[in-house]
Amino acid sequence: MEVAAMTALLPHFDTAVVAEWPPGTFVENLAPGGRGRWLVTLPSHRRVDVVQPDGAHRPLVELPHPATGIAPVPGGALVLTGPLGEAGWRLLRVGSEAGVQEVCELPDLRFGNGVAWAGDELLVADSALGAVFAVDPGSGRARVWLHHELLARQDPRSPFPGVNGVSVHAGQVHLTSTDRGLLLRCPVDAANPAAEVEVVATGVCGDDLAATDDGALWIATHTGDSVVRRLPGGELQEVAGVRQGAAGATAVAVDPEAPDVLYATTNGGMTRPRGRAPGPGRLLRISPRVR
Repeated sequence: MEVAAMTALLPHFDTAVVAEWPPGTFVENLAPGGRGRWLVTLPSHRRVDVVQPDGAHRPLVELPHPATGIAPVPGGALVLTGPLGEAGWRLLRVGSEAGVQEVCELPDLRFGNGVAWAGDELLVADSALGAVFAVDPGSGRARVWLHHELLARQDPRSPFPGVNGVSVHAGQVHLTSTDRGLLLRCPVDAANPAAEVEVVATGVCGDDLAATDDGALWIATHTGDSVVRRLPGGELQEVAGVRQGAAGATAVAVDPEAPDVLYATTNGGMTRPRGRAPGPGRLLRISPRVR
């Protein structure tokens, strides 16, 4: 375990704004939609938008409650939606052809947040309960997969989430615990995941995150207004900051069509504006600089 120490902004990445939404738009999470498109959740507007490769975007579905976590499936995505902090959560399937279909109700959830595939199950972070659920979309069954004190808010009155982002890669589940500023991991196939939770780093106020084949983790820091890369050795490097449009960075995802390219969502810094007016919500593309 180490306390994260940030290095200077990396010069060998370029960040481009793909799409923008008006200030006050909370762009929360993203999933590839095929053919260069991206599906993004907008809990502030209770909808899911589709973004074309040229940046044009439009509402795909409008919902009665905020949409948060999203995971790709053929022809669309699975989306979490529900009233924040209350019962009434559901998992929906959305797509350009089939519209909206309910997959299952999730009556035990209170604040569904980050999601990630683990085989045929979807791991779902509950930021209010400090737990990770495993949901089988085929049967609709859900069970608590991981419950641990480090996933809960340190102060129950804190406005910041407990467990938040989930990433599954190379046999490991990585989690952010936002209020505690922790990066955690445990084996995806652990018989008792709670017994194998390991603190990887402290001082990382992470939101959602993604992993790449080189062992790096890419973390949206939300109130840190940045996207950072954590190398396998523990070094933390800022990849994009406020000047690159990453104010209020909320999530990161790898482009399945170009694995060295990442996309990130932002809310324009509306959660903690730091004395400035919130900017637009954005979809960013982060790519290696061509030398």
